[in-house]
Amino acid sequence: MQRFVEEKMAKVAPVPCDFFLGDTVTVTNGYGVEIKGKKILGFVREIDPEFRPEAFIFLDWDCYWFPVSPDKLKLESRDVALLLNHPWGRNPPWGFSLSDIWRSR
Repeated sequence: MQRFVEEKMAKVAPVPCDFFLGDTVTVTNGYGVEIKGKKILGFVREIDPEFRPEAFIFLDWDCYWFPVSPDKLKLESRDVALLLNHPWGRNPPWGFSLSDIWRSR
């Protein structure tokens, strides 16, 4: 699994999405069953327009190599400390950093 993570996964989604590396989510599988407590391991490096282009999120479950679509996920929790060390650094796409919020209190 470690080799797959290093070679195939990116730390940032290839397209805008509501999820981040390390988020804990509930995933709805193909049978409509909700599975709680799964962590986002990473994202596809490049979307393949020919094969499931909507599925680009890798989870820590039995088929970690098979990406899922964000519409199959619900956010359970997010580790704010991970966001502070996110690859966007101090210039996230939403226009302000979390440290800006904390300073304004």
